[in-house]
Amino acid sequence: MNLIRLMRPSNWLKNIFCLLPLLFSHQFFNTSLYSVQALMFIAFCFAASAVYIVNDLVDVDVDKLHPAKCTRPLAVGSVNKTSAVILCVLLMIGAIVLSISINWKTCVVIIIYLLLNIAYSFYLKHIEIVDVFIIALGFVLRIYAGGFATDIVISKWLAVTALSFSLFLAFSKRFSEFKLQEEQDVEIRPSLRYYSVSFLSSCLSVSLVLSLIFYSFWCFTLDSSLAGSPMVFTIPFVLFILLKYMLILENENVSADPVIVIFNNKQLLLAVLVYAVLTVVILTLT
Repeated sequence: MNLIRLMRPSNWLKNIFCLLPLLFSHQFFNTSLYSVQALMFIAFCFAASAVYIVNDLVDVDVDKLHPAKCTRPLAVGSVNKTSAVILCVLLMIGAIVLSISINWKTCVVIIIYLLLNIAYSFYLKHIEIVDVFIIALGFVLRIYAGGFATDIVISKWLAVTALSFSLFLAFSKRFSEFKLQEEQDVEIRPSLRYYSVSFLSSCLSVSLVLSLIFYSFWCFTLDSSLAGSPMVFTIPFVLFILLKYMLILENENVSADPVIVIFNNKQLLLAVLVYAVLTVVILTLT
């Protein structure tokens, strides 16, 4: 049970980014692609869990002093380092084997993801701005992995939308950590000393606006006619979700994990579900 907790399965939901190419290419109900997408999803779950373990191994002493991370298996000693290393290696091998069984491109993406995040765990997370971009690139790599797995070409507008939205999530993570650090008067991560509330708020605003602009461009490019694609009707939902998320960050003491933030707010969760259903319906019928 503790080994499973060490893998952080609750965070596997982030790997749905692998499925976005299937959805946004009007092939969501193409069942012939389900098996390969499932393999890609599982491969990224393994890779992500391996990265989480590496990060926990590197930060085990720091996590013991963290108000929230002190309950993690390595921090409390319920899992020893040897077991964690063995599990980490097995997960990495599993991720690489599954990805290479799909094609060489997905394997390259997995290896890049692993190398970037190992470098992040040991060094890059201590460098301001770079740390945020590494987090964001992880989501973009998931999308390209999904595209390579199914031979779906990723729209450039969709790619920059994903990058902007990922930066929004990454800056929101740093914003939550900064607020927690100020309240607890404990240094959570060294890179936070270079940030401020005003700077992080500005970054959130910029990434929010860019996400909306790029998403809108993507929606309009789906149909060259004057009427445009019905996907334009999803833009208000995206705007609501982004603004609601930012409002929660500003006014509440929330987790740095976006999955927890969404599931703990009924309005935000409902908006995300409505957007997801509306998107599936539109892209299926058009």
